[in-house]
Amino acid sequence: MRGYRSGLLVGLLLAMATGVAADNHEQGEAAMPEMGPPSEMEHVKWMVGDWDAKMQYRMAPDSAWIESDAKSTTMLDVGGAILRTTYTGTMMGMDMVGMGTLFYDREMKHWVSTWIDNMSARQSVYTGGPREDGVIELAGEDMYQGVTYPVKMEVTKTSDDAYTWQMFMTVDGENWFPSMAIEYTRTK
Repeated sequence: MRGYRSGLLVGLLLAMATGVAADNHEQGEAAMPEMGPPSEMEHVKWMVGDWDAKMQYRMAPDSAWIESDAKSTTMLDVGGAILRTTYTGTMMGMDMVGMGTLFYDREMKHWVSTWIDNMSARQSVYTGGPREDGVIELAGEDMYQGVTYPVKMEVTKTSDDAYTWQMFMTVDGENWFPSMAIEYTRTK
């Protein structure tokens, strides 16, 4: 009896799998979602390369800017589906190592950027996309010493060999100020 039930179960599972396969075959290519790197990634390939970075940052609108130098490398990764950036420099007198990604999420229909570094040891996520002027604008939340605050970022291509990255933050949700700016120049 046990062998009969096992055989019946296997037969039933095969029949179901055959029906699903037949349905998928009848639907043809239309049933297959777009695969591979999103075509939108073509718009940011110019960021691939090695970069010298001049960073300045501050934590309040009335604070003096603090400057530092860094190196950055950006490459296509995950079969061309994302840009992955590594960043090495100093911040607040300490070595800073960070990694970010930028990719187009075809399901959500917007750009996503992530960032993690050795100073915060947490991952930040930002979403957005290009404006009509070509500037990539992203927004999200960051956290510092347990306090969450909204941030905005802008990436502006200034030439084939240079771009700027700016972060803006607010402490009251209305008045935004530039808190960080990085001038990237392609390493020669």
